Amino acid sequence: GPLWRQRVAGKLVVRSADPFYKGVDLQKEAVRCALRDSTRSWLTDVELMNLSWFFRFRPAAGQHWLSQDPYLRNQTPARAKFLPCGRMEFEGIEGLETARTEWSWATRGAKRRGPRGSFLRVSLDGAPVPSYVVTRHPNWGFVMQNCWGIFTSFPMEQKAADPHLEEGGLLDLTADQHGEVLRYRLSPWLRCCCRQP
Repeated sequence: GPLWRQRVAGKLVVRSADPFYKGVDLQKEAVRCALRDSTRSWLTDVELMNLSWFFRFRPAAGQHWLSQDPYLRNQTPARAKFLPCGRMEFEGIEGLETARTEWSWATRGAKRRGPRGSFLRVSLDGAPVPSYVVTRHPNWGFVMQNCWGIFTSFPMEQKAADPHLEEGGLLDLTADQHGEVLRYRLSPWLRCCCRQP
């Protein structure tokens, strides 16, 4: 994408002026760098906030959310923007457009661990939904997925057109995120009953 092109272009300009790289094929080096980066399954803050994100629900989200999802009605998928202040903006799903949504990085998710940027925590009206696990698509784009939904850093094709974004091509996180689902469902009760006097 454009962000990758900017990074490579910047490296080529800087390195072409560096005598250390004299005689080095900078285009081949850029390709090697891109191939290495294509398997990275973590995001930087800059990538999260600057990439265009598309969103859709997965079947386990339940009928209430599925009925609001434009992607499942063969319309343009919902869009999401991650803001530097930790807030999120959704466009295309009314229940998410009006909710207070916030993001932060998590150190683990779905019984997995990884470096910073591997797991995204999203809170919906103060309740944390199951953590999103960062993975890569064969097109080198990023996919953030939990048991209820997915974000992609590239436009989603029509429903059922991309097998990697269908249930059989995504991680099965239902069992691994059972505890996180329970915490989300209990959040209203915990906030109400566990407040300090």
